[in-house]
Amino acid sequence: MNKRILLLAALFCHQAYAQVAPYAFHLGKVRVTADATAMSIDTPVPIKVDILPGGHTWPLLTLDEEGTLYVGDRIVSSRQPERQLMPAGGRTDERSLALPHGYRITALDKGYRVSRGRLACMFAPRQLGVDAGKSPFEALKDGNLVFRASERQLLVLSTWLGAEKEDTRYSVVDIDLPHCRTHATALGNPDLLVELNGSRGGGWWITGSIEQTLLQSKNGRNWRRVALPSHLSSLISAYMVSPDDIWLAGILPGALDDERNPLIIHSSDGGKHWKNITRIDPVLARMPPGWLEGWQRLGEPIAR
Repeated sequence: MNKRILLLAALFCHQAYAQVAPYAFHLGKVRVTADATAMSIDTPVPIKVDILPGGHTWPLLTLDEEGTLYVGDRIVSSRQPERQLMPAGGRTDERSLALPHGYRITALDKGYRVSRGRLACMFAPRQLGVDAGKSPFEALKDGNLVFRASERQLLVLSTWLGAEKEDTRYSVVDIDLPHCRTHATALGNPDLLVELNGSRGGGWWITGSIEQTLLQSKNGRNWRRVALPSHLSSLISAYMVSPDDIWLAGILPGALDDERNPLIIHSSDGGKHWKNITRIDPVLARMPPGWLEGWQRLGEPIAR
């Protein structure tokens, strides 16, 4: 089975269990309306985000730990949505991404410009593990490179596509911006890897959606598997607040029997015990502000 078929299969699973009719959810004080193909972010200058095959968004939509939205090269406060931070000059650039902690990525003709404050480096596609057959912009838009930033580190989940699933290879590239160097950790092909994310308390993690995989790392270079609940299926996303406090977007047996179940699973003891979370469960008050998939699953149909 080739990569494209696997991506479509993952998208089908996501749409089969998530709400695909028009629905709305909130990221802090920011209201978002969505369906299977797009999101509309309700700010003084409304932002449209397309949902591409596999669930990838463009412009790229990510959140930081406080729930601030990074939409392409724009930044929107979830607490004060009227304060939308536009790029210098007030014009957006679809080739650029703003990331938490002041990082900025720009896809140029021959590579990627990575900057933070006064620091800036150029990296050739091969340094970030990108197939030379694609332009830097195409690789970024297609999700072959997934950039994520912490206060002290910038990582890239890189996908080298093979003709068949077993030929695809993944790596995590640690970018040393002060010295314009990179360090790549080969992951091989453990699963269809769909997500890289991180938090101060949980470190870094990578989610795989076919074999139900969760990889975790403290330093972005050494990765270990996190034990997940047996019979878990349709894993799309995860969020690790800490090694004990883990959230999953997936399905456990019995989950579909309860209409109030948004298909969110939680463990408070590092994976020893797991629980299907309903909409009335008080634990939802502790759901991470930076977990986009979780807030989407709490969305409600739009009244017509």
